[in-house]
Amino acid sequence: MARSVLILLFFIGSQVSLAQLSEAEIQQGYNYYNTKKNVIAAQKRLSSSSLNPNEIKFACKWLHTDSIIKNFRSFYKPSKRIDTIFSQEQWENIGLKLRKLESIKLEKNRLPAEYTLRDSSYFKKSFPVLQESKDGSLYAFIYEEAEFFRSYGRLVIEKKVDNNWKIIGMVQIPLLDLQKLKKELTVLPEEYQVINSYLLNSDDYVLAEFVQISKNINNADNFGDLSTWEKMGESASRGSMNIKDHFEKEDLFKIVKYLKNDSSGNVESSFLLGNLETISEAGYSQDLKGRTIYSFSKPFVFTSNLSCNTYAIFYVSSSGGPLNEDATLVVMQKIDGLFKTLLTPIIWIG
Repeated sequence: MARSVLILLFFIGSQVSLAQLSEAEIQQGYNYYNTKKNVIAAQKRLSSSSLNPNEIKFACKWLHTDSIIKNFRSFYKPSKRIDTIFSQEQWENIGLKLRKLESIKLEKNRLPAEYTLRDSSYFKKSFPVLQESKDGSLYAFIYEEAEFFRSYGRLVIEKKVDNNWKIIGMVQIPLLDLQKLKKELTVLPEEYQVINSYLLNSDDYVLAEFVQISKNINNADNFGDLSTWEKMGESASRGSMNIKDHFEKEDLFKIVKYLKNDSSGNVESSFLLGNLETISEAGYSQDLKGRTIYSFSKPFVFTSNLSCNTYAIFYVSSSGGPLNEDATLVVMQKIDGLFKTLLTPIIWIG
């Protein structure tokens, strides 16, 4: 009997040790923050407790070494296969450390003075997991989520170079059942495929009427002029897409026509998926309990004459549409059944 109890205690102790990072591994994480230079202001604001991806329903199914090797996307060309960077034993260590990731209450006195701690759901990240490679270089693995992009998280991989940290690539990690979602989207009108794609995994409100860009918005950046879009084609500086790679002049004419003559109408609540709901303008005065109200223009969906791909363009605001503050003009492309954001230049409300 006593022997059985000892075996059981050993097993429980083994499971507990597997579920926790060691003090040495935690110190490595703090060393990452203390050796990271030229950090932008947004990255200096950390949640007081780090994110635990192993508690996230879909993320934990993707956060393993096979997924990292298969889905890694390098930020540099020619890209290097990540499976060649680490030995088999090192990969096993990476997998073990990721499984041991937990939520850690950060200690301010172990961080650089310029870092601040705050409780926020807007941008969350896991505690850094560090691993040495075959050539002795040090790499950091950090899982991140952002409130404004709820359908995916990402595992960012950084390398220590010249006493600083450099992002070498990432692994995109879906946070919902994409195959089920795609089936639900296919039966909807295309403009609602766009709205639901933009608000994936959201439980917020959508204003019950489409906002007319042409009547309500003073376009200070002149996106209603063809010349503005043609100039954008000369540079990819306004976002992540180069206009010339996607549209020819006839496509730009269609975009400008939409911006000057977009239609109004009611948002059909039955076409909103998940926990999305419509709300009237009167709803702005009620307690939203942390939920956001999004107002949309009716998305314009069209096929590009240049690429033959399907695109959508629309106005969206999370601060009351034409009622106050600023807004965003969004360009999305339909990729593998979902509309994905390509460009979000800012337009201002008069």
